[in-house]
Amino acid sequence: MDPLFPALVGAGIGLIGAVIGAAATAFVGAMTIRARRRDAEMAQRRRDSVALLDALVHYVKARRANQWQAIPDLHSIAVVAVERLLISAPPRDFDGLQRVTRFALESINPDTNPNLAAAGIEASTVVLRGWCQGRLKGDAIADAYGPALEVQLDAAEARAREGSRE
Repeated sequence: MDPLFPALVGAGIGLIGAVIGAAATAFVGAMTIRARRRDAEMAQRRRDSVALLDALVHYVKARRANQWQAIPDLHSIAVVAVERLLISAPPRDFDGLQRVTRFALESINPDTNPNLAAAGIEASTVVLRGWCQGRLKGDAIADAYGPALEVQLDAAEARAREGSRE
C-alpha cells in the first residue's frame, strides 16, 4: 500500500476537524454576543422600571403632603421616566406598558383618592417586576394589571378597615 494514501486520509480528517472546530468557535462567539445583548437589555429594563417607580412614588408623596409647588416638576420627571421605559421596550410590549403606566400616572391628581394612586403604583410594581423577569410579554402585561390592581385595592381596603377598628 502506498504511504501517500493514509497521509491524505489523515490530512482530510484533520481538515474536517479544523472546519468543525472553526464552526463551533463562531457559533459560541455569536451566542455569547447574543447573551450579552440580552443581559444588557434586561439591565436597562430594570433601571428604567426602578426610575419610573421612584418618580411615581415621589409624585404621590408630594400629592399626599399637598406640596403643590413641587408637583409640576415631579410630574415632568415621571413623564420622562415613562417615556424612557417605553422607548427602550420591545415593540410587542409597548401597548401593554403604555396602558399600565398611563393609568398609574393619571391616577395621581388632586381629584383622585391618594389610596387609588398608591394601589396603582403597587400594581405597576407587580406588573413591571413580571416584565423585567421576562414572565410578561405583549398583551399579557396589560392583562396582568387589572388583577394586580384589584389585589392592591383589596389590601388597601383591608388596611383601612383595620385602621378604623383601632
